Amino acid sequence: FRWLTYKKLVARDPTNDLKYTVNPRGGAVREHPWLTNADTTAIAGRFNLEDPKSHRDYVVYRTTLMLGLRRSETASLRWPMFRSDLSTVSIVGKGRKLATVDVPPALRTVLDRWRRLEPEGAVPFPRFKWEHDFRGTWRMTPYWPTPIGVNGVYRIIREQAAVPPHDLRRSF
Repeated sequence: FRWLTYKKLVARDPTNDLKYTVNPRGGAVREHPWLTNADTTAIAGRFNLEDPKSHRDYVVYRTTLMLGLRRSETASLRWPMFRSDLSTVSIVGKGRKLATVDVPPALRTVLDRWRRLEPEGAVPFPRFKWEHDFRGTWRMTPYWPTPIGVNGVYRIIREQAAVPPHDLRRSF
């Protein structure tokens, strides 16, 4: 615009007002790391598949990582969204966009093993509640009708994987 003003093609340079209205934020930008294959394997080794709660957390971690889902998309998953052979899943994503995602064979095995625990329920990732048996021992058991929430997915990935949940999406 300065050249246009110099050549008298415009009467006034419109960019003169901009230098006072732009206020860039200062400060460091956090680097978002991508997880390597060794990192994801090491994180997967932290889960105890004999404990139902840890097994659920493992499935949440693997699903979020291997499908590249946001935490809200992971929390909103239901079994009817998957094809019967678990080969694809239809997801309603950000901005209510519908996407069909192929499920990798390694994740199909994990999901199939998990689904066999409660084949009739629609919720793949239930909340857990404390119950005690006839001996008075307290333990965590899955409460299948109630799905895990977005904050639950965040907590699982933050505590178990020690990375922000969106880093799993970037690593995908």
